[in-house]
Amino acid sequence: MTPAPLIGYRRGVTHDPAYEAGRRAAIRHLLAGERRSRPETLAREGRPFRLGYLEDFSTGAPSEPATAPETPAAPTPLADPPGPATAPPAPQDGALHQRGGDPGEGAAACHLGEVPVTWEVLEAARTSVGEVELVGVWGSDEGIAQVARTSIGPSGRRVHDDAGLVRYLVEHGHTGPLEFAETVWRVTAPVYLARQWLRHRTASVNEHSLRYSGPLDAGPEMPGSWAALNPEARETLRAHQLDGWEQATRDYDVARALGAKRETARIFLPLAAPTRWMWKIDLHNLLHFLLLRRAEDAQPEIREYAQAMERMIAPRFPAAYAAWRNFRADALTLAADEIPIVRAILAGAPAEEVLEASGLGDRRRAALLRKLDRLSGRT
Repeated sequence: MTPAPLIGYRRGVTHDPAYEAGRRAAIRHLLAGERRSRPETLAREGRPFRLGYLEDFSTGAPSEPATAPETPAAPTPLADPPGPATAPPAPQDGALHQRGGDPGEGAAACHLGEVPVTWEVLEAARTSVGEVELVGVWGSDEGIAQVARTSIGPSGRRVHDDAGLVRYLVEHGHTGPLEFAETVWRVTAPVYLARQWLRHRTASVNEHSLRYSGPLDAGPEMPGSWAALNPEARETLRAHQLDGWEQATRDYDVARALGAKRETARIFLPLAAPTRWMWKIDLHNLLHFLLLRRAEDAQPEIREYAQAMERMIAPRFPAAYAAWRNFRADALTLAADEIPIVRAILAGAPAEEVLEASGLGDRRRAALLRKLDRLSGRT
């Protein structure tokens, strides 16, 4: 009899294919946010192993781990573990997300390792200069909590429910488990915004190429911040913008007609030309992106995108989002040299005199005044 192939990655321990399949299924369950655990204690070569997450993803049924073999070369399967097996829901064709459609409704789970057929737009929003679409979500608050519990193992004391554990992680800066949740976006925006956006390097990106295709059909959009201008100025700027776009596209077409390749003809296109890219980023780095791009001093046009993305992500990770708002986005922080200033003001010293003697520059002084206004309830 030909012995079953053995997979050995720990000295003195042999693993048969059934065990390896269960181990890999365990990892996929953990990353997909599933909450199943059927630990079994098996003897392998006289040593106890505690195994969990032994569902077979191809059938949804528990896999059959091997018993302690009489001889190392001929492992024999055990009977199915006691209790009914609960099959995970079958993924929808082409679904890339764990919760699709209405975020409040349970939808098909997407397990890592599947090859998506199509990108499904879960939610989209228009901005003054383009569009942002959420096309993929992996993970959940529950999945983040399960990843965090890996550090203590199945026998560790459970001190938090899932939401409480996620809140603890965000509060204390243990952001690694949040990186196991992923989001995918399709963004259409002017080149001048894309250059700001893609400065965030902790993401995977693939952008529309002007080497292999021409400009997008859509022309430049009027920036939303121009709405603050008087109507006459706004109309004048818009006319200049459209004239410049018409001239740029005409120059592009002439260059192409004279034999220039797309990669050089594109030099005539302005920064207002629209571009499109796919953007994959984990939840931790997405929240950092939103923190910077939703800020009051961010460019208004990119702030529109950040606010739309925040609305889309909030119901899909409610615990993580609420903790981020509480401990990061809406929190106040004081620098070390600001603490004595605040103490002096709280003790009754006139704020203007204390700030004048503090040595802070005008920008930092204004920022500290805004913090004091928040603390006093004036804003």
